[in-house]
Amino acid sequence: MVVLYRLTGKSSRDVPHLLILEARFYEDLADELYKGAAAALARADATHERLSVPGAFDLPAALAMALEAMEEGTVH
Repeated sequence: MVVLYRLTGKSSRDVPHLLILEARFYEDLADELYKGAAAALARADATHERLSVPGAFDLPAALAMALEAMEEGTVH
């Protein structure tokens, strides 16, 4: 699981906004990891998006596309 974040101006203070990038090859494990990450982010008052790919070999390409989208300002 890969987590990227940037600050957004959703409120009077900056709120961390994270991208959770996950490989779904082991779906049960991925779901449990996501539940823990989502709970921790909720406790920290952070927002997040979840992006899934079929397997671990797909993570680098998905990460590269997410980083490029962040630079272009298209990831919210």
